[in-house]
This record gives sequence, structure tokens and C-alpha cells, in this order.
Amino acid sequence: MASEPRNFVEAFRDVAVPVLTRHPHLRVVWETGTKGEAYTLRILKNSPTGFDVGVEVQTYGLYPLAGDWHGSPLDITSPGMSIVEKCSWTLGVVRRLLSTDMRLRVRCAGGHPYKWLIEASTPKGRELYEETGLLLFRYFSARSEAVFQNDQLPPLGFTSGMTPFESIEPWQ
Repeated sequence: MASEPRNFVEAFRDVAVPVLTRHPHLRVVWETGTKGEAYTLRILKNSPTGFDVGVEVQTYGLYPLAGDWHGSPLDITSPGMSIVEKCSWTLGVVRRLLSTDMRLRVRCAGGHPYKWLIEASTPKGRELYEETGLLLFRYFSARSEAVFQNDQLPPLGFTSGMTPFESIEPWQ
């Protein structure tokens, strides 16, 4: 029996590659560092209205990516899941971002992005999944907003009565 990987750098690629090879239409890019260092999985958008999706893989955590948005990490100390299970769960977030289950809303001030919101399409309508923003931005500039949506994989839907976060399932 194989031993549990010590960190995400060791485990993530082993979990992700078999899943991604089942979807040859996805344009996958691995941005790598030297052995034992961080790397990034990036799945390129397939249309001008879509956005790149990925995961920044550090030894201590996994950061989901959508366009210029980066999500809260699932880190090595998060209880309740093994490192391999955390890798599969993070791929579940990526899978949702590649479908119409989730979309990216970008708010700009003076033509410069300052807030990124990930929204989930739930039985109740659109719900905020997570957001990231800049503390310092062009506050007095004209505001605008753009919405980006992927459709590279079919939607899975979200479970009624559960938050979008609770509805994420591993992509295996």
C-alpha cells in the first residue's frame, strides 16, 4: 500500500492527470517550477466570454484560480480530509468553474479590476460562492462590471438546501 503524500506538490498532479486526460478537449497547461517547488495547473478558456481556470499548488496549500481571482486555500492543516481527498475536492471546484454551475463577475474602477466574485447557480438563483478584492483601488473612478461564463463541461447543479460550498464534490 502506498504511503500518504507529505504535501500537495507530491500529490496534486497524480490526482489531476487521470481526471484531465478523460477530457482531451480541455486545453491544459502545467506551469512548473523545479522539482519539489510550487506549480500551477491552468485550463485555458474556450471563448471570449469565458475565463481561465486553475489551481496554484504549493507544498502547504491549494489555491483555486478563475481569471485573475484566487480563492481561499485548502491547506495542509485543514481537518477532516487526507491530502489526496483535498486534491480531489479542489478539482471539484475547478470542474464547477468549467461549467455553467459557476461564473466570474469582475468589478472595475477606472477600467481596472478591483473585485472578483465567484457566483454559483443554485436552485434559489445566483449565490455568492467567494470573493476577493483589492483594498486600495481607484475609488472615485467610473465603475463597470463584466460577467464571464464557461461552458466547457456540462453543469452538475447544486443540491437544494445546501450552500454551494457544501455541494462541491470531488472530481474523480
